[in-house]
Amino acid sequence: MCYNSYMKKYSYKNGFTLAEVLITLAVVGIVAVLTIPNLITKYQKKQTVSGLRAAYSILSNAARLSEAENGPMSTWDYPKISGTELMGVFIEKYYLPYLRSAKLMTRSEFKSMYPKYSVKNLSGTGEGHMIYHQVVILSNGMILFFNDVQYGTMSYLWIYVDINGLAGPNRIGRDIFVFDGKSWGKGSNAYISFWTSAGCMQGRACFTQAGPIEGSEEAENNRGYYGCSKDNKYGYYAGYYCGALIRYDGWKIADDYPW
Repeated sequence: MCYNSYMKKYSYKNGFTLAEVLITLAVVGIVAVLTIPNLITKYQKKQTVSGLRAAYSILSNAARLSEAENGPMSTWDYPKISGTELMGVFIEKYYLPYLRSAKLMTRSEFKSMYPKYSVKNLSGTGEGHMIYHQVVILSNGMILFFNDVQYGTMSYLWIYVDINGLAGPNRIGRDIFVFDGKSWGKGSNAYISFWTSAGCMQGRACFTQAGPIEGSEEAENNRGYYGCSKDNKYGYYAGYYCGALIRYDGWKIADDYPW
């Protein structure tokens, strides 16, 4: 057998044909389309939980340090009139010294400085019921919105935390979560918690309840539903339980979370 015949018989193809390259690229593209969005979502959820835990730690630590100097939270001098400059005085005494390099401003100052900042509710249909009077911007970019409420004999302090600051999507239950900043008679122990009510002690279902049937008389007359559900369209406070749900689920975002 001559050398040329031997080489022809046992030679291999060099490279790929154009058709093979196109098929390979198509397969890679399909795999990317199917997997990359899931990877991005998993990363976003991980970042959300991380930010939420950090916010909880920051607020709890500030409350503990404040209690060491100012006494139990149950004895703090909470504003007696809702929505006044007294809220700013309260924050300056009980929170600001214990939040590193934090900046305090009023609602009007914040809106003037950041006019494009707007908040959507959990279902993305409107601003919801996020009321605040004073704003604290932390050195890490997180934004704390303080809302003190006086309702008859009841009073409470809500702290909304935007865990990624001015970046989007600025949505309740996505990057904005609600904390309860008042002790409610539970003793000193720096009682900073996620906003829930006594009615949510019975289990997970309470955190995810969606409220009344759309269009019903109950829906029209009672809009105070807090459940972490996108079906909670009538709830002024829809999504306020989302932070509590994430913590209840072991600091993770479950598959049924309304992402």
